Amino acid sequence: MKRHLSLIIVALSAILSCGNAADLSGKIILKGTPPPELDLEKELDPQCSAIHTKPAKTRFYIVDANGGLADVVVYVKSGVPAGQYKPPQEALTIDQKGCEFNPYISAAMVGQEIKFLNSDPILHNVNHTGSDDLQKRPPNIAQLPKAAPISRAFGKQEQLFVKVKCDVHRWMFAFIAIFDHPFFAVSGKDGSYKISNLPPGKYTIEAIHRKAGKVSREIEITDAPATLDLTLEIK
Repeated sequence: MKRHLSLIIVALSAILSCGNAADLSGKIILKGTPPPELDLEKELDPQCSAIHTKPAKTRFYIVDANGGLADVVVYVKSGVPAGQYKPPQEALTIDQKGCEFNPYISAAMVGQEIKFLNSDPILHNVNHTGSDDLQKRPPNIAQLPKAAPISRAFGKQEQLFVKVKCDVHRWMFAFIAIFDHPFFAVSGKDGSYKISNLPPGKYTIEAIHRKAGKVSREIEITDAPATLDLTLEIK
């Protein structure tokens, strides 16, 4: 009985805290000059060359004129309130278009549906090797042009970046971060991000980029919107 009462109190506390939740936003800035992106034109086959709308290059560093860095995963590394968090009903959609996965970097929750589309007029395949789908569906499956979406959902928090690739076109790949809580974001083209509905408390926020590394900061959230800008540096 006491144990049940304690669980109820914890649950009520979490609900009350979420009622005073606030948003954390900011920008990720890249310090230094990134190396030139690699040219992929020689990798393209004739079909992909015909549908690619711009010069094919790697997408390691997407930086705007003010140093804002895109494709950075920002998340609560420690301090997440105890409890079970339900995945959003809205699916994360990743499209294969112009012989590229879009978005290139994304994030989802454990159990959240991830839909892979093929908007190209050619065959692709989706291969998430090393990561188990909740329903044990094959990790590697071909997808015909304009075919029905391939649906996936991961059952545990993975290493920060699950690699998804197309074996038909070896330059095509994307990365997904899988979390067991909803307190994460991916920075946009101007480096901006927003983590919504953080309950009041002390947190460690980490920003991680596949090439520029990672940085962590401590922050205390109250019931008012908070701002945290972070800088990553090219070594």
